[in-house]
Amino acid sequence: MTQQKNIPDNLTKIIYDYLFLFEFLKLLKPKNSLEIGVYKGLTFQLLHKYSKHSLGVEINYENKSRYSYPQEWDIVFKDSFLLTQDDLGSNKFFDFIHIDGCHGYEAVINDLEKCLPHINNTTIICVDDYTHMKEVSDGVKTFMKSNKKFFLKSIGISQAFFVTGESEIIFDQTVANFKKEMVTLLQLKPILKTMINPVDETDMYVIEKLSKEKQFAYLQNTIKDYLKLSHISNLV
Repeated sequence: MTQQKNIPDNLTKIIYDYLFLFEFLKLLKPKNSLEIGVYKGLTFQLLHKYSKHSLGVEINYENKSRYSYPQEWDIVFKDSFLLTQDDLGSNKFFDFIHIDGCHGYEAVINDLEKCLPHINNTTIICVDDYTHMKEVSDGVKTFMKSNKKFFLKSIGISQAFFVTGESEIIFDQTVANFKKEMVTLLQLKPILKTMINPVDETDMYVIEKLSKEKQFAYLQNTIKDYLKLSHISNLV
């Protein structure tokens, strides 16, 4: 039996989920995207790169100097409970929303409800930490009870995607266009549960091996970004 890892509290994206988002956003090319909970910027740098416009909300608003974000990033520093429609853009709708803020039950409901005026039938929502944090999944389920047009579409290792009938078509079309190499890679799901801060030698080996496989050579820069934001960029 495999021994349970002692996982640090400050982990963000598992590499499987990160690579799925990379391929998905690269193909989706959202007109407008939003992230609540920017943290180190691992997901937001993908949103910024592949969206026409991306907006991030960093909820650690009292410590703006904690992370040095690129100047071109559009970041609002604010407690998400205090967000207004003006903060998110009056009359603006988001094609893709990533929720990764405070992980408490009430906070998750709040973050989704604050997004409601900016959601339409083509919006795709991704919620991080859905599978392993009960308060997150319970918050989402409560939200969906009063917003029945959204339903669970897909689950990664930690993240989950929610769509409407219309945005499900967009989701399916996007995934259908994944590169065959990426599909092959994502089929390795059981061994890609590697956290952003590798916690043992096996994790380090998987990342190094992945970055050097010929068929995944096109992912070199993506993996470098992944490692850079986790402060272990000397691996590649």
